[in-house]
Amino acid sequence: MLGLVFIAIWTGADYGVSWDYEAHNTYGKQIWEWYQSPSSSHQAVTHGMKYYGPALEIVVNITRAIFTGDEVAVKSTTTFLVGLLGVWSCFVIATSIASRRAGFIAALFLILTPMYYGHSFINHKDLPFASCYVLAIAAILCSIKENSGPTVTKVFMVGSAIGLGFGVRIGGLFLIPILVVAWLYPAIVSTQK
Repeated sequence: MLGLVFIAIWTGADYGVSWDYEAHNTYGKQIWEWYQSPSSSHQAVTHGMKYYGPALEIVVNITRAIFTGDEVAVKSTTTFLVGLLGVWSCFVIATSIASRRAGFIAALFLILTPMYYGHSFINHKDLPFASCYVLAIAAILCSIKENSGPTVTKVFMVGSAIGLGFGVRIGGLFLIPILVVAWLYPAIVSTQK
């Protein structure tokens, strides 16, 4: 992952913007204004993208408030970092299921997938959703690993990960049945023995 960061520093500026960059960027700025003053700014709730989750856009605007400079570069870098979260989550999933070697191979193959790497810079909706989705799966797997039942920490960890998925796309809804099956499966198996 560290090697990927160095490659990203070297190549990241070459990707430019995607065809829907301006729509996402405008919506992100309007959402940011709405959260700062919900009673005075209503553009975000009437924007054409109002049905899309604003989680990444909020993070991008927080990052822009901290790091001034080229807006496109800040957004691309933030999206890339969210992509790294997806790589780490794949490592956690494969490690939970098999071994650390499997985790390393899974992360390496994802890093070496050209479409994943390229979309890490220009796809500000699908790649963050994919990263949040695998993060949620990783959290669910970690929560059932000890087989000790749900705790406050586990519920917070899984809930936050699923919430991030919902915050990017409504497709996060499909994480709920996965969670229900994962948490109920041990109880169902134990009653059948």
